[in-house]
Amino acid sequence: MTESPFQAQLDAAMRQLKEQLDSFQSQRDAVAALVGEGTAADGLVTVRTGAGGALQDLELDPRAMRMASQDLRDAILEASRNAAANYQEALSDIVPTMPVDVDKLVRDFGVGGQLGNVMADFRQRTGDVEQTLAKLRKDLGL
Repeated sequence: MTESPFQAQLDAAMRQLKEQLDSFQSQRDAVAALVGEGTAADGLVTVRTGAGGALQDLELDPRAMRMASQDLRDAILEASRNAAANYQEALSDIVPTMPVDVDKLVRDFGVGGQLGNVMADFRQRTGDVEQTLAKLRKDLGL
């Protein structure tokens, strides 16, 4: 039996959705493992941060202990800012800025008839993915 044009369009849309869902899962895993790193005072102070700028690690070279307390404080703050910036830069490479564009999918695969009903169902199902991404962005302070 030959596949109908509608079924071919539906299969293509479902493949595209599966690819996007797989991509979201990969992105979520990458974000969970993401660590920003920053240094200061010629590498004597190293800070590692995670989501929301949470401090994960602080390394002080023994030579840093010879610094004046105010200079050490400033170096730690600078390394923290550098780590947060590094985290945000890496995050922007991982997390897309645009959610699933259902309207584009409709335009790409045609409009009307059964496809309209299928796309309405598709829109409802992708809403959960978009909500998850929005929550992730909010939790990460994007």
